[in-house]
Amino acid sequence: MKKIILPFFILILVSLLSFIIFCHPQAVTFKTVAEGHFSISLPSYLTKADSLDPTALVQYKNEKDKLFVLVYQERDTSNVPIEMIFKKFSDDFILKIEHGNVVKYYLTKIGLQNAVVGNIRGSVNETAVYYRVAFIRSASGYYKIIIGVESDMESSYDEDMDTMIRSFKSI
Repeated sequence: MKKIILPFFILILVSLLSFIIFCHPQAVTFKTVAEGHFSISLPSYLTKADSLDPTALVQYKNEKDKLFVLVYQERDTSNVPIEMIFKKFSDDFILKIEHGNVVKYYLTKIGLQNAVVGNIRGSVNETAVYYRVAFIRSASGYYKIIIGVESDMESSYDEDMDTMIRSFKSI
């Protein structure tokens, strides 16, 4: 019996060490990107892009994991509530993707600004996709942040998507 216990404990010890070394996720580092009148912190695994949408002020991507971030600034003097702007955008957006639907959205504050953050699911070219979208009110309109990733990678990037959105600051 004692001959079996020692190899068993060694196997457990090696398994635990392997798990700690190989499965423990690396801490993500963020870099602040400033553009015009705002800044946002983006994970270092994203690289600057220029081919996603030329109208975006900021566009970064990770081709390997098919993740992207776009930031837009929209001028708006109508003073329409930010929730209404989000609803109009999401209604139009889900019509452009297959099986699109708004999973949930909520009102919040980002910095001191009123904001709406929402989650949209659908398919693009038969690939399941997930979007986290934020609309943030500014003095002269609003900012729109769109983060997209393949649906099967959503849980891997959930915390990073929240960090990016919460880091947004009007300068």
